[in-house]
Amino acid sequence: MLKIKLNLAASIGIGLGTAYLVKQKTVAIDKALITGQQKKEESDRFLKALKNAGEAIKNLVELDQIFSAHLEILNDDILKDSVLSKINKENKNAEYALYETCSELVRMFDSIEDEYLKERKADIKDVCERIIHALSNKNYDLLQNSRDDNIIVVADELSPSQVAVLDLNRVKGFITRTGGITSHVSIIARNNNIPAFVGLGDKLEKIKPGDFLILDSIDNEIIINPSHTVINSFKNKAKKYYKDTEAQKNYLSQTADGKKIIICANAESHEEIKLANQKGFDGIGLFRSEFFFMQREDTFPDEEEQFNFYREAAILCNTRKLVIRTFDIGGDKPVSYLLNQKESNPFMGLRGIRLSLSLKKVFKTHLRAILRASAFGNIKIMFPMIVSLEEFIAANQMVHACMEELTNENIPYDKNIETGAMIETPAAVMIAEDLAKEAAFFSIGTNDLTQYMLAVDRGNPLVSHICDTFHPALLRSIKKVIDAAKNNGINVSMCGEFASNIKALPVLLGMGLTEISIGVNEINAVTNMLSSKKYYELEKNIDELLKKSTIGEIKDFINLMY
Repeated sequence: MLKIKLNLAASIGIGLGTAYLVKQKTVAIDKALITGQQKKEESDRFLKALKNAGEAIKNLVELDQIFSAHLEILNDDILKDSVLSKINKENKNAEYALYETCSELVRMFDSIEDEYLKERKADIKDVCERIIHALSNKNYDLLQNSRDDNIIVVADELSPSQVAVLDLNRVKGFITRTGGITSHVSIIARNNNIPAFVGLGDKLEKIKPGDFLILDSIDNEIIINPSHTVINSFKNKAKKYYKDTEAQKNYLSQTADGKKIIICANAESHEEIKLANQKGFDGIGLFRSEFFFMQREDTFPDEEEQFNFYREAAILCNTRKLVIRTFDIGGDKPVSYLLNQKESNPFMGLRGIRLSLSLKKVFKTHLRAILRASAFGNIKIMFPMIVSLEEFIAANQMVHACMEELTNENIPYDKNIETGAMIETPAAVMIAEDLAKEAAFFSIGTNDLTQYMLAVDRGNPLVSHICDTFHPALLRSIKKVIDAAKNNGINVSMCGEFASNIKALPVLLGMGLTEISIGVNEINAVTNMLSSKKYYELEKNIDELLKKSTIGEIKDFINLMY
Protein backbone atom coordinates (compact mmCIF):
# COMPACT_ATOMS: atom_id res chain seq x y z
CA MET A 1 0.00 0.00 0.00
CA LEU A 2 1.27 3.45 -0.96
CA LYS A 3 -0.14 6.86 -0.03
CA ILE A 4 0.23 10.09 -1.98
CA LYS A 5 -0.53 13.16 0.13
CA LEU A 6 -1.70 16.24 -1.74
CA ASN A 7 -2.41 19.84 -0.83
CA LEU A 8 -5.68 20.59 -2.58
CA ALA A 9 -8.37 18.66 -4.40
CA ALA A 10 -10.11 19.90 -7.54
CA SER A 11 -13.38 18.23 -6.55
CA ILE A 12 -14.50 16.85 -3.19
CA GLY A 13 -15.60 13.27 -2.61
CA ILE A 14 -14.42 9.69 -2.12
CA GLY A 15 -13.87 7.35 -5.05
CA LEU A 16 -12.72 3.73 -5.23
CA GLY A 17 -11.81 2.00 -8.48
CA THR A 18 -9.27 0.61 -10.89
CA ALA A 19 -6.72 2.93 -12.46
CA TYR A 20 -7.42 3.35 -16.17
CA LEU A 21 -4.53 5.17 -17.84
CA VAL A 22 -5.62 7.21 -20.82
CA LYS A 23 -3.13 7.61 -23.62
CA GLN A 24 -3.81 10.55 -25.85
CA LYS A 25 -4.63 9.57 -29.42
CA THR A 26 -3.44 12.20 -31.82
CA VAL A 27 -3.97 12.58 -35.53
CA ALA A 28 -0.71 12.65 -37.50
CA ILE A 29 -0.27 15.97 -39.27
CA ASP A 30 0.82 15.73 -42.89
CA LYS A 31 2.97 18.81 -43.51
CA ALA A 32 3.18 18.37 -47.28
CA LEU A 33 2.29 21.51 -49.23
CA ILE A 34 -0.67 21.61 -51.60
CA THR A 35 -1.02 22.88 -55.15
CA GLY A 36 -3.03 25.89 -56.19
CA GLN A 37 -5.78 23.63 -57.53
CA GLN A 38 -6.23 22.03 -54.11
CA LYS A 39 -6.75 25.30 -52.21
CA LYS A 40 -10.52 25.43 -52.74
CA GLU A 41 -10.91 21.76 -51.85
CA GLU A 42 -8.91 22.20 -48.62
CA SER A 43 -10.74 25.42 -47.73
CA ASP A 44 -14.12 23.73 -48.24
CA ARG A 45 -13.00 20.70 -46.26
CA PHE A 46 -11.91 22.94 -43.37
CA LEU A 47 -15.17 24.93 -43.40
CA LYS A 48 -17.20 21.71 -43.39
CA ALA A 49 -15.18 20.39 -40.43
CA LEU A 50 -15.67 23.73 -38.68
CA LYS A 51 -19.42 23.43 -39.13
CA ASN A 52 -19.51 19.81 -37.90
CA ALA A 53 -17.38 20.69 -34.88
CA GLY A 54 -19.73 23.58 -34.14
CA GLU A 55 -22.77 21.28 -34.17
CA ALA A 56 -21.03 18.89 -31.78
CA ILE A 57 -20.10 21.71 -29.39
CA LYS A 58 -23.67 23.05 -29.44
CA ASN A 59 -24.82 19.66 -28.19
CA LEU A 60 -22.23 19.84 -25.41
CA VAL A 61 -23.47 23.31 -24.41
CA GLU A 62 -26.85 21.71 -23.72
CA LEU A 63 -25.10 19.30 -21.37
CA ASP A 64 -22.92 21.90 -19.66
CA GLN A 65 -22.75 25.68 -20.12
CA ILE A 66 -18.97 25.70 -19.72
CA PHE A 67 -18.74 24.69 -23.41
CA SER A 68 -20.08 28.10 -24.38
CA ALA A 69 -16.45 29.27 -24.27
CA HIS A 70 -15.57 26.60 -26.88
CA LEU A 71 -18.34 27.84 -29.14
CA GLU A 72 -17.00 31.39 -28.86
CA ILE A 73 -13.51 30.22 -29.88
CA LEU A 74 -14.92 28.25 -32.81
CA ASN A 75 -16.98 31.21 -34.04
CA ASP A 76 -14.12 33.68 -33.63
CA ASP A 77 -12.95 34.97 -37.03
CA ILE A 78 -9.33 34.95 -35.84
CA LEU A 79 -9.21 31.15 -35.92
CA LYS A 80 -11.08 30.75 -39.21
CA ASP A 81 -9.29 33.59 -41.05
CA SER A 82 -5.85 32.41 -39.93
CA VAL A 83 -6.43 28.84 -41.15
CA LEU A 84 -7.88 29.97 -44.49
CA SER A 85 -4.98 32.38 -44.95
CA LYS A 86 -2.43 29.60 -44.41
CA ILE A 87 -4.27 27.40 -46.89
CA ASN A 88 -4.61 30.03 -49.61
CA LYS A 89 -1.42 32.07 -49.12
CA GLU A 90 1.06 29.51 -47.74
CA ASN A 91 -0.16 26.41 -49.63
CA LYS A 92 -0.69 24.38 -46.43
CA ASN A 93 -3.28 21.63 -46.17
CA ALA A 94 -6.18 22.10 -43.75
CA GLU A 95 -4.72 19.99 -40.92
CA TYR A 96 -1.31 21.65 -41.18
CA ALA A 97 -2.85 25.16 -41.30
CA LEU A 98 -5.05 24.41 -38.29
CA TYR A 99 -2.14 22.88 -36.35
CA GLU A 100 0.02 25.97 -36.88
CA THR A 101 -2.80 28.38 -36.02
CA CYS A 102 -3.55 26.47 -32.83
CA SER A 103 0.13 26.46 -31.83
CA GLU A 104 0.37 30.22 -32.35
CA LEU A 105 -2.73 30.90 -30.24
CA VAL A 106 -1.58 28.60 -27.44
CA ARG A 107 1.85 30.27 -27.29
CA MET A 108 0.12 33.57 -26.60
CA PHE A 109 -1.14 32.10 -23.29
CA ASP A 110 2.13 30.48 -22.19
CA SER A 111 3.56 33.70 -20.75
CA ILE A 112 0.40 34.55 -18.78
CA GLU A 113 0.80 34.04 -15.02
CA ASP A 114 -2.88 34.12 -14.08
CA GLU A 115 -3.95 30.51 -13.47
CA TYR A 116 -7.46 30.88 -14.89
CA LEU A 117 -6.38 32.57 -18.12
CA LYS A 118 -3.52 30.11 -18.55
CA GLU A 119 -6.03 27.28 -18.35
CA ARG A 120 -7.96 28.80 -21.26
CA LYS A 121 -5.30 27.62 -23.66
CA ALA A 122 -6.70 24.13 -22.97
CA ASP A 123 -9.98 25.35 -24.47
CA ILE A 124 -8.20 26.41 -27.66
CA LYS A 125 -6.35 23.07 -27.90
CA ASP A 126 -9.60 21.21 -27.33
CA VAL A 127 -11.45 23.10 -30.06
CA CYS A 128 -8.59 22.60 -32.53
CA GLU A 129 -8.38 18.91 -31.69
CA ARG A 130 -12.11 18.57 -32.31
CA ILE A 131 -11.81 20.21 -35.75
CA ILE A 132 -8.83 18.01 -36.64
CA HIS A 133 -10.81 14.90 -35.74
CA ALA A 134 -13.69 16.23 -37.84
CA LEU A 135 -11.29 16.68 -40.76
CA SER A 136 -10.13 13.08 -40.48
CA ASN A 137 -13.59 11.71 -39.57
CA LYS A 138 -12.09 10.08 -36.48
CA ASN A 139 -13.62 9.77 -33.06
CA TYR A 140 -13.01 7.47 -30.14
CA ASP A 141 -14.27 6.42 -26.74
CA LEU A 142 -11.68 6.88 -24.00
CA LEU A 143 -13.02 3.86 -22.13
CA GLN A 144 -13.42 1.54 -25.11
CA ASN A 145 -10.80 -0.90 -23.77
CA SER A 146 -12.30 -1.23 -20.30
CA ARG A 147 -15.34 -3.12 -19.06
CA ASP A 148 -14.86 -2.13 -15.43
CA ASP A 149 -17.77 -0.25 -13.86
CA ASN A 150 -15.57 1.46 -11.25
CA ILE A 151 -12.86 3.42 -13.01
CA ILE A 152 -10.41 6.05 -11.84
CA VAL A 153 -9.37 7.90 -15.01
CA VAL A 154 -5.64 8.71 -14.94
CA ALA A 155 -4.12 10.89 -17.68
CA ASP A 156 -1.47 13.45 -18.44
CA GLU A 157 -4.31 15.77 -19.36
CA LEU A 158 -7.95 15.50 -20.31
CA SER A 159 -9.80 17.81 -22.63
CA PRO A 160 -13.26 18.98 -21.58
CA SER A 161 -14.73 17.33 -24.69
CA GLN A 162 -13.21 14.00 -23.74
CA VAL A 163 -14.65 14.22 -20.24
CA ALA A 164 -18.06 15.30 -21.53
CA VAL A 165 -18.60 12.13 -23.58
CA LEU A 166 -17.49 9.75 -20.84
CA ASP A 167 -19.98 7.48 -19.15
CA LEU A 168 -19.71 9.24 -15.79
CA ASN A 169 -21.68 6.47 -14.09
CA ARG A 170 -18.55 4.32 -14.51
CA VAL A 171 -16.06 7.00 -13.52
CA LYS A 172 -15.35 7.21 -9.78
CA GLY A 173 -12.54 9.75 -9.96
CA PHE A 174 -10.09 11.77 -12.08
CA ILE A 175 -6.33 12.18 -11.70
CA THR A 176 -4.22 14.24 -14.12
CA ARG A 177 -0.58 15.18 -14.38
CA THR A 178 -1.32 18.73 -15.54
CA GLY A 179 -4.16 21.21 -15.10
CA GLY A 180 -5.47 23.35 -12.30
CA ILE A 181 -8.62 23.61 -10.23
CA THR A 182 -9.87 26.31 -12.61
CA SER A 183 -9.88 23.93 -15.58
CA HIS A 184 -13.12 22.80 -17.16
CA VAL A 185 -12.28 19.21 -16.25
CA SER A 186 -12.22 20.23 -12.58
CA ILE A 187 -15.50 22.10 -12.99
CA ILE A 188 -17.17 19.12 -14.68
CA ALA A 189 -15.94 16.86 -11.87
CA ARG A 190 -17.34 19.23 -9.22
CA ASN A 191 -20.66 19.55 -11.06
CA ASN A 192 -21.01 15.77 -11.07
CA ASN A 193 -19.75 15.21 -7.50
CA ILE A 194 -16.82 13.13 -8.73
CA PRO A 195 -13.57 13.43 -6.72
CA ALA A 196 -10.62 14.76 -8.69
CA PHE A 197 -6.97 15.61 -8.23
CA VAL A 198 -5.18 17.60 -10.94
CA GLY A 199 -1.63 18.83 -11.44
CA LEU A 200 0.11 15.83 -9.81
CA GLY A 201 3.23 16.20 -11.95
CA ASP A 202 5.76 13.40 -11.44
CA LYS A 203 3.70 11.89 -8.63
CA LEU A 204 1.53 10.43 -11.39
CA GLU A 205 4.36 7.98 -12.20
CA LYS A 206 3.56 6.08 -8.99
CA ILE A 207 0.24 4.94 -10.47
CA LYS A 208 0.30 1.95 -12.83
CA PRO A 209 -2.49 0.55 -15.08
CA GLY A 210 -4.76 -1.75 -13.11
CA ASP A 211 -3.78 -0.42 -9.67
CA PHE A 212 -6.68 -0.27 -7.24
CA LEU A 213 -7.02 3.33 -6.06
CA ILE A 214 -8.82 5.20 -3.33
CA LEU A 215 -9.29 8.92 -3.96
CA ASP A 216 -10.06 10.67 -0.70
CA SER A 217 -10.33 14.34 -1.57
CA ILE A 218 -11.80 15.13 1.83
CA ASP A 219 -8.45 14.41 3.50
CA ASN A 220 -6.46 15.02 0.28
CA GLU A 221 -4.81 11.68 -0.34
CA ILE A 222 -4.58 8.91 -2.94
CA ILE A 223 -4.08 5.37 -1.66
CA ILE A 224 -2.59 2.86 -4.10
CA ASN A 225 -3.35 -0.86 -3.76
CA PRO A 226 -4.72 -0.74 -0.19
CA SER A 227 -5.51 -3.83 1.88
CA HIS A 228 -9.04 -5.27 2.02
CA THR A 229 -9.41 -3.81 5.50
CA VAL A 230 -8.58 -0.30 4.27
CA ILE A 231 -10.87 -0.72 1.24
CA ASN A 232 -13.79 -1.73 3.44
CA SER A 233 -13.08 1.18 5.78
CA PHE A 234 -13.18 3.68 2.91
CA LYS A 235 -16.28 2.07 1.41
CA ASN A 236 -18.01 2.79 4.71
CA LYS A 237 -16.59 6.32 4.77
CA ALA A 238 -17.78 6.94 1.21
CA LYS A 239 -21.19 5.47 1.95
CA LYS A 240 -21.62 7.75 4.93
CA TYR A 241 -20.34 10.80 3.05
CA TYR A 242 -22.67 10.35 0.08
CA LYS A 243 -25.57 9.31 2.29
CA ASP A 244 -25.21 12.52 4.28
CA THR A 245 -24.89 14.53 1.07
CA GLU A 246 -27.98 12.90 -0.42
CA ALA A 247 -29.88 13.41 2.82
CA GLN A 248 -29.80 17.16 2.38
CA LYS A 249 -31.62 16.79 -0.94
CA ASN A 250 -34.34 14.55 0.40
CA TYR A 251 -35.49 14.22 3.97
CA LEU A 252 -32.93 16.04 6.08
CA SER A 253 -34.68 19.34 6.61
CA GLN A 254 -38.38 18.80 6.10
CA THR A 255 -41.26 19.47 8.42
CA ALA A 256 -43.83 16.75 9.13
CA ASP A 257 -46.02 18.05 6.29
CA GLY A 258 -43.14 18.13 3.77
CA LYS A 259 -42.11 21.80 3.88
CA LYS A 260 -38.44 22.17 2.95
CA ILE A 261 -36.43 24.21 5.43
CA ILE A 262 -32.97 25.21 4.26
CA ILE A 263 -30.39 24.44 6.93
CA CYS A 264 -26.96 25.96 6.41
CA ALA A 265 -23.95 25.91 8.71
CA ASN A 266 -21.93 28.64 10.36
CA ALA A 267 -18.20 28.16 9.74
CA GLU A 268 -14.86 29.91 9.97
CA SER A 269 -12.45 27.29 8.56
CA HIS A 270 -12.10 24.71 5.81
CA GLU A 271 -12.31 21.96 8.41
CA GLU A 272 -15.75 23.16 9.52
CA ILE A 273 -16.94 23.23 5.90
CA LYS A 274 -15.78 19.62 5.45
CA LEU A 275 -17.66 18.66 8.59
CA ALA A 276 -20.77 20.50 7.37
CA ASN A 277 -20.55 18.60 4.07
CA GLN A 278 -20.36 15.30 5.90
CA LYS A 279 -23.39 16.16 8.02
CA GLY A 280 -25.46 17.12 4.98
CA PHE A 281 -25.95 20.88 5.35
CA ASP A 282 -27.43 22.87 2.45
CA GLY A 283 -24.46 25.22 2.39
CA ILE A 284 -22.57 27.71 4.53
CA GLY A 285 -24.89 30.52 5.57
CA LEU A 286 -22.24 32.42 7.52
CA PHE A 287 -18.53 32.16 6.76
CA ARG A 288 -16.72 34.35 9.27
CA SER A 289 -13.85 35.76 7.20
CA GLU A 290 -12.41 37.78 10.11
CA PHE A 291 -10.95 34.65 11.74
CA PHE A 292 -8.51 34.36 8.83
CA PHE A 293 -7.39 37.92 9.63
CA MET A 294 -7.11 37.19 13.33
CA GLN A 295 -4.64 34.34 12.69
CA ARG A 296 -2.11 36.89 11.45
CA GLU A 297 0.20 38.62 13.89
CA ASP A 298 1.79 41.37 11.84
CA THR A 299 -0.35 42.63 8.95
CA PHE A 300 -3.43 42.03 6.85
CA PRO A 301 -3.29 38.99 4.52
CA ASP A 302 -2.68 40.02 0.92
CA GLU A 303 -5.04 39.42 -1.99
CA GLU A 304 -3.47 36.11 -3.09
CA GLU A 305 -3.60 34.65 0.43
CA GLN A 306 -7.24 35.61 0.81
CA PHE A 307 -8.12 34.46 -2.70
CA ASN A 308 -6.61 31.01 -2.12
CA PHE A 309 -8.40 30.72 1.23
CA TYR A 310 -11.84 31.66 -0.14
CA ARG A 311 -11.32 29.67 -3.34
CA GLU A 312 -10.71 26.46 -1.42
CA ALA A 313 -13.77 27.20 0.73
CA ALA A 314 -15.86 27.63 -2.43
CA ILE A 315 -14.54 24.39 -3.92
CA LEU A 316 -15.30 22.52 -0.70
CA CYS A 317 -18.89 23.80 -0.90
CA ASN A 318 -19.14 22.57 -4.49
CA THR A 319 -22.46 23.90 -5.86
CA ARG A 320 -23.83 24.72 -2.39
CA LYS A 321 -23.83 28.35 -1.40
CA LEU A 322 -21.08 30.00 0.60
CA VAL A 323 -22.11 33.30 2.22
CA ILE A 324 -18.92 35.15 3.11
CA ARG A 325 -19.37 37.85 5.71
CA THR A 326 -16.85 40.61 5.07
CA PHE A 327 -14.41 40.92 7.95
CA ASP A 328 -16.24 41.83 11.16
CA ILE A 329 -13.21 43.03 13.08
CA GLY A 330 -13.62 45.01 16.27
CA GLY A 331 -15.79 44.59 19.35
CA ASP A 332 -14.96 41.14 20.75
CA LYS A 333 -12.77 40.33 17.70
CA PRO A 334 -9.78 42.70 17.75
CA VAL A 335 -6.59 42.23 15.72
CA SER A 336 -3.28 43.24 17.26
CA TYR A 337 -1.87 44.89 14.12
CA LEU A 338 -4.84 47.19 13.53
CA LEU A 339 -6.20 49.10 16.50
CA ASN A 340 -3.62 50.75 18.69
CA GLN A 341 -6.08 53.18 20.17
CA LYS A 342 -8.16 51.65 22.96
CA GLU A 343 -11.89 52.17 22.70
CA SER A 344 -13.93 52.57 25.87
CA ASN A 345 -16.90 50.83 24.22
CA PRO A 346 -15.55 48.67 21.37
CA PHE A 347 -18.91 47.02 20.65
CA MET A 348 -20.19 50.42 19.58
CA GLY A 349 -16.90 51.61 18.13
CA LEU A 350 -15.02 51.18 14.87
CA ARG A 351 -16.16 47.68 13.85
CA GLY A 352 -17.95 45.77 11.12
CA ILE A 353 -18.79 47.63 7.93
CA ARG A 354 -17.83 51.02 9.38
CA LEU A 355 -14.26 49.77 9.87
CA SER A 356 -14.20 48.32 6.34
CA LEU A 357 -15.33 51.61 4.80
CA SER A 358 -12.67 53.49 6.78
CA LEU A 359 -9.95 51.13 5.46
CA LYS A 360 -10.81 51.35 1.78
CA LYS A 361 -7.55 49.88 0.48
CA VAL A 362 -7.79 46.87 2.81
CA PHE A 363 -11.49 46.45 2.06
CA LYS A 364 -10.85 46.61 -1.68
CA THR A 365 -8.21 43.88 -1.45
CA HIS A 366 -10.65 41.81 0.60
CA LEU A 367 -13.48 42.23 -1.93
CA ARG A 368 -11.25 41.50 -4.93
CA ALA A 369 -10.15 38.23 -3.33
CA ILE A 370 -13.76 37.20 -2.62
CA LEU A 371 -14.87 38.14 -6.14
CA ARG A 372 -12.03 36.17 -7.74
CA ALA A 373 -12.96 33.16 -5.61
CA SER A 374 -16.57 33.45 -6.80
CA ALA A 375 -15.47 31.95 -10.14
CA PHE A 376 -15.07 28.64 -8.30
CA GLY A 377 -18.39 28.27 -6.53
CA ASN A 378 -21.66 29.75 -5.38
CA ILE A 379 -20.37 32.67 -3.28
CA LYS A 380 -22.48 35.48 -1.84
CA ILE A 381 -21.17 38.57 -0.01
CA MET A 382 -22.70 39.80 3.25
CA PHE A 383 -21.96 43.08 5.03
CA PRO A 384 -22.00 43.13 8.86
CA MET A 385 -23.22 45.81 11.28
CA ILE A 386 -25.25 47.83 8.79
CA VAL A 387 -27.02 50.79 10.43
CA SER A 388 -27.95 52.89 7.39
CA LEU A 389 -28.86 52.65 3.74
CA GLU A 390 -25.86 54.85 2.96
CA GLU A 391 -23.50 52.26 4.44
CA PHE A 392 -24.93 49.43 2.37
CA ILE A 393 -24.86 51.49 -0.83
CA ALA A 394 -21.25 52.58 -0.16
CA ALA A 395 -20.18 48.97 0.42
CA ASN A 396 -22.00 47.84 -2.72
CA GLN A 397 -20.31 50.57 -4.73
CA MET A 398 -16.94 49.22 -3.57
CA VAL A 399 -17.96 45.78 -4.83
CA HIS A 400 -18.92 47.15 -8.24
CA ALA A 401 -15.68 49.15 -8.47
CA CYS A 402 -13.72 45.96 -7.84
CA MET A 403 -15.83 44.10 -10.41
CA GLU A 404 -15.02 46.75 -13.00
CA GLU A 405 -11.29 46.41 -12.24
CA LEU A 406 -11.40 42.64 -12.59
CA THR A 407 -13.31 42.92 -15.86
CA ASN A 408 -10.66 45.27 -17.25
CA GLU A 409 -7.94 42.86 -16.11
CA ASN A 410 -9.75 39.90 -17.74
CA ILE A 411 -9.93 38.13 -14.38
CA PRO A 412 -13.01 35.91 -14.03
CA TYR A 413 -15.61 36.28 -11.29
CA ASP A 414 -19.33 35.71 -10.85
CA LYS A 415 -20.86 38.75 -12.53
CA ASN A 416 -24.21 37.97 -10.89
CA ILE A 417 -22.85 37.68 -7.36
CA GLU A 418 -25.37 38.71 -4.71
CA THR A 419 -24.71 41.10 -1.84
CA GLY A 420 -26.75 41.08 1.34
CA ALA A 421 -27.01 42.74 4.73
CA MET A 422 -26.77 41.37 8.23
CA ILE A 423 -29.63 42.66 10.30
CA GLU A 424 -28.14 42.95 13.76
CA THR A 425 -28.82 46.52 14.85
CA PRO A 426 -32.11 48.23 15.82
CA ALA A 427 -31.44 50.77 13.07
CA ALA A 428 -31.32 48.04 10.42
CA VAL A 429 -34.60 46.63 11.71
CA MET A 430 -36.31 50.02 11.48
CA ILE A 431 -35.16 50.57 7.86
CA ALA A 432 -35.58 46.93 6.79
CA GLU A 433 -38.07 47.88 4.06
CA ASP A 434 -35.60 50.39 2.60
CA LEU A 435 -32.66 47.96 2.83
CA ALA A 436 -34.70 45.21 1.18
CA LYS A 437 -34.96 47.35 -1.94
CA GLU A 438 -31.14 47.42 -2.25
CA ALA A 439 -29.99 44.10 -0.78
CA ALA A 440 -30.32 40.69 -2.47
CA PHE A 441 -30.83 38.95 0.87
CA PHE A 442 -30.97 39.42 4.66
CA SER A 443 -29.41 37.40 7.44
CA ILE A 444 -30.65 38.13 10.94
CA GLY A 445 -27.82 38.06 13.48
CA THR A 446 -29.68 37.59 16.73
CA ASN A 447 -26.59 37.57 18.97
CA ASP A 448 -25.70 41.21 18.36
CA LEU A 449 -29.27 42.27 17.66
CA THR A 450 -30.30 41.12 21.14
CA GLN A 451 -27.54 42.96 22.96
CA TYR A 452 -28.02 46.16 20.96
CA MET A 453 -31.81 46.06 21.20
CA LEU A 454 -31.73 45.46 24.97
CA ALA A 455 -28.63 47.59 25.67
CA VAL A 456 -26.96 44.59 27.35
CA ASP A 457 -23.38 43.37 27.03
CA ARG A 458 -23.99 39.65 26.50
CA GLY A 459 -20.47 38.91 27.74
CA ASN A 460 -20.98 40.67 31.05
CA PRO A 461 -22.00 38.12 33.74
CA LEU A 462 -23.63 40.86 35.83
CA VAL A 463 -26.30 41.56 33.19
CA SER A 464 -26.15 38.61 30.77
CA HIS A 465 -29.34 37.15 32.28
CA ILE A 466 -31.21 40.13 30.80
CA CYS A 467 -30.00 39.19 27.31
CA ASP A 468 -33.06 37.12 26.35
CA THR A 469 -34.11 36.90 22.69
CA PHE A 470 -37.65 35.92 23.74
CA HIS A 471 -38.12 39.57 24.71
CA PRO A 472 -41.21 40.90 22.87
CA ALA A 473 -39.13 43.68 21.29
CA LEU A 474 -36.85 41.06 19.71
CA LEU A 475 -39.62 38.83 18.42
CA ARG A 476 -41.50 41.78 16.93
CA SER A 477 -38.26 43.00 15.32
CA ILE A 478 -37.60 39.58 13.77
CA LYS A 479 -41.14 39.47 12.36
CA LYS A 480 -40.71 42.97 10.92
CA VAL A 481 -37.50 41.94 9.12
CA ILE A 482 -39.00 38.71 7.74
CA ASP A 483 -42.03 40.62 6.46
CA ALA A 484 -39.84 43.31 4.85
CA ALA A 485 -37.81 40.64 3.03
CA LYS A 486 -40.89 38.81 1.79
CA ASN A 487 -42.63 42.05 0.76
CA ASN A 488 -39.67 42.84 -1.48
CA GLY A 489 -39.06 39.34 -2.80
CA ILE A 490 -35.66 38.71 -1.25
CA ASN A 491 -34.39 35.78 0.78
CA VAL A 492 -34.09 35.99 4.57
CA SER A 493 -32.15 33.71 6.88
CA MET A 494 -31.12 33.70 10.53
CA CYS A 495 -27.53 32.95 11.57
CA GLY A 496 -27.57 33.76 15.29
CA GLU A 497 -27.80 31.26 18.15
CA PHE A 498 -31.56 31.78 18.33
CA ALA A 499 -31.86 29.87 15.03
CA SER A 500 -30.90 26.61 16.75
CA ASN A 501 -33.04 27.18 19.86
CA ILE A 502 -35.55 24.31 19.84
CA LYS A 503 -38.15 26.42 21.68
CA ALA A 504 -37.70 29.31 19.28
CA LEU A 505 -37.74 27.43 15.98
CA PRO A 506 -41.50 26.76 15.84
CA VAL A 507 -42.08 30.46 16.44
CA LEU A 508 -39.59 31.47 13.74
CA LEU A 509 -41.15 29.08 11.24
CA GLY A 510 -44.56 30.44 12.13
CA MET A 511 -43.27 33.93 11.36
CA GLY A 512 -42.39 32.74 7.84
CA LEU A 513 -38.68 31.95 8.22
CA THR A 514 -37.65 29.05 5.96
CA GLU A 515 -33.85 29.24 6.17
CA ILE A 516 -31.45 29.10 9.11
CA SER A 517 -27.69 28.84 9.59
CA ILE A 518 -26.49 27.04 12.70
CA GLY A 519 -23.44 25.45 14.34
CA VAL A 520 -22.28 22.22 12.70
CA ASN A 521 -23.00 20.17 15.82
CA GLU A 522 -26.59 21.35 16.22
CA ILE A 523 -28.15 19.74 13.16
CA ASN A 524 -29.53 16.57 14.77
CA ALA A 525 -31.58 18.40 17.39
CA VAL A 526 -32.87 20.87 14.81
CA THR A 527 -33.88 18.29 12.20
CA ASN A 528 -35.56 16.12 14.82
CA MET A 529 -37.64 19.08 15.92
CA LEU A 530 -38.52 20.03 12.33
CA SER A 531 -39.71 16.53 11.48
CA SER A 532 -42.19 16.68 14.35
CA LYS A 533 -43.88 19.97 13.37
CA LYS A 534 -46.34 20.87 10.64
CA TYR A 535 -45.21 24.10 9.01
CA TYR A 536 -48.65 25.28 7.95
CA GLU A 537 -50.03 24.99 11.47
CA LEU A 538 -47.31 27.06 13.13
CA GLU A 539 -48.40 30.49 11.91
CA LYS A 540 -51.85 30.31 13.45
CA ASN A 541 -50.83 31.68 16.84
CA ILE A 542 -48.13 34.20 15.81
CA ASP A 543 -50.33 37.30 15.93
CA GLU A 544 -51.52 36.44 19.42
CA LEU A 545 -48.00 35.60 20.56
CA LEU A 546 -46.61 38.95 19.40
CA LYS A 547 -49.21 40.79 21.46
CA LYS A 548 -47.75 39.40 24.70
CA SER A 549 -46.06 42.06 26.80
CA THR A 550 -43.51 40.15 28.88
CA ILE A 551 -40.91 37.45 28.38
CA GLY A 552 -42.70 35.25 30.90
CA GLU A 553 -46.01 35.51 29.06
CA ILE A 554 -44.29 34.69 25.77
CA LYS A 555 -42.55 31.60 27.14
CA ASP A 556 -45.73 30.35 28.79
CA PHE A 557 -47.60 30.80 25.52
CA ILE A 558 -44.89 28.93 23.56
CA ASN A 559 -44.93 26.02 26.04
CA LEU A 560 -48.70 25.77 25.67
CA MET A 561 -49.04 26.22 21.92
CA TYR A 562 -45.87 24.67 20.50
